[in-house]
Amino acid sequence: MNMKREVGPLDHRRRRTRCQPCVRRRIKCQGGSPCEYCTRTKKKCLPQTISATGVHFISSESCEETMQVAGLSTQINIHSDIPYLDYFDLFMKRCLFTDEFNGLAADLLPLAQTCLPLGQVLTAIGALEASRRATVKSSRGQQSPYTVAFASYGESIKTLRARLQVPDAFRCGGVLWCTLLLGLFELMIETSGDRWAKHMLYGTARIIQSVAATRRSCQLDRRLFGAFRSLEANRAIMYGEDTFLSQEPWSKSRRELVANPASQVETTFDLLIEISSFSKAFFDRIESIPEALRPGHPAMQALAEEGRCFQQRFRSWHDQMILHDDHHDPYCMLALSNYNALQLFLSMNYTFYTCWEEQDIPSLRAHEVEAHVTAVVALSNQILEHSNMPGVLLLFPLRMAGANTSQSSQKEETVRLLDRIAQKGFAVSGRIKRDLQELWEYRHAERVRDDISKQESLCIEK
Repeated sequence: MNMKREVGPLDHRRRRTRCQPCVRRRIKCQGGSPCEYCTRTKKKCLPQTISATGVHFISSESCEETMQVAGLSTQINIHSDIPYLDYFDLFMKRCLFTDEFNGLAADLLPLAQTCLPLGQVLTAIGALEASRRATVKSSRGQQSPYTVAFASYGESIKTLRARLQVPDAFRCGGVLWCTLLLGLFELMIETSGDRWAKHMLYGTARIIQSVAATRRSCQLDRRLFGAFRSLEANRAIMYGEDTFLSQEPWSKSRRELVANPASQVETTFDLLIEISSFSKAFFDRIESIPEALRPGHPAMQALAEEGRCFQQRFRSWHDQMILHDDHHDPYCMLALSNYNALQLFLSMNYTFYTCWEEQDIPSLRAHEVEAHVTAVVALSNQILEHSNMPGVLLLFPLRMAGANTSQSSQKEETVRLLDRIAQKGFAVSGRIKRDLQELWEYRHAERVRDDISKQESLCIEK
């Protein structure tokens, strides 16, 4: 039977109840002195010499594995990992994909204690966050936080690959969270976004599909799926690709899979997923028709009608939403930003072609385009400055706003907002910034060529 520690008149249990090794592992300290953990691991059972940190992790149900976690990486000093876990918590507190993400770090820690690759990616994100703070410096002889971040990231990938070879790998929720957070790390470090896109398509998406049939949904899983769904919807529409989320049973069962299915932002994610699939089919169908045969072709008429239906659905949703929802809620603002971006996206797709003749297509007038761009910029600014929502969810709206404006002031504001997203942790916004700048330069060059051609034509006529 375990012996409880004796309590005497000079006992300081109220101030410190665990030995140093148990504090470092964030586990319960049981037994006398030395405690059970120190006896088992042959560590020195020393009392705490410093006060506890301000971040308190609570215990929750862990996965059904028996892996002994001795450390997050053999190349990283265990003492230096503890602050990075706190920095992971700080980062996630301003990366709330949904309201339900509050307290996520505390829920993940028990999983990380039994799932080594998850612990490694938590350290990677925390160390990367620490490296971006001027107040964090590494001691002489220790690896810098930046070095720790990439070392932990690489170790997490290797360990996860090995874990996935085990038949019952998916019994642990830590595997799912690990692959999602690896993608998040890639969004934080990579300006191209291509590695993240491949990771989402060939990694996280396939693992989620494999796990879906074997695991029952729980609150932790719903939060994970909600974050994945928002990122996957944005990936699909920005890369012009389809997604498995548009297919059954995923398209019909999302109410059981997301934490808050009634929220307006979830409805706009539905629309992003649906319109990304439609957009791919839209271009495939038009390109399959010879250009000379497109005007008046029955398939073109059908596409025009589908586009009008989408536009009407967008407007009906908007009319209902503005009557009943709190427009100051950041998730409602994101929903409105997505709505304005979808209107611009749909119109751009149709006006890309000139073969519609007199058909009624979902095009926008100049003042409507201006209104949608202005709304996206204003809403994005509010979200970035007054909420803890991850700025990566604004990349699609800002991409659409930038692609549809000709005003220098709006271009400058779009670039400023993309830079702000990078400052808040997501380097991938540099890809959207670069794409827009190239687009603006191309359009400027086109206008110059057109002006020269007009002047030459006038000279010839004279």
